Amino acid sequence: MEPISAAIGSLGCLSLLFIILILLDSGGAAHKLLWIVLVIVLPCLGPILYLVLSDATKDK
Repeated sequence: MEPISAAIGSLGCLSLLFIILILLDSGGAAHKLLWIVLVIVLPCLGPILYLVLSDATKDK
């Protein structure tokens, strides 16, 4: 397997795991949809943003 193919596959698996994590979260539907779209559109940055910012938005 080529390194690029492995990297794309890994990003796909990571994105899928984060989508499941987002769906299991207790936030509202609009909140979940926004994060899912962000993770799909930005597979490298979306999960990192979710980890950093989702806890900050829960405190409010």
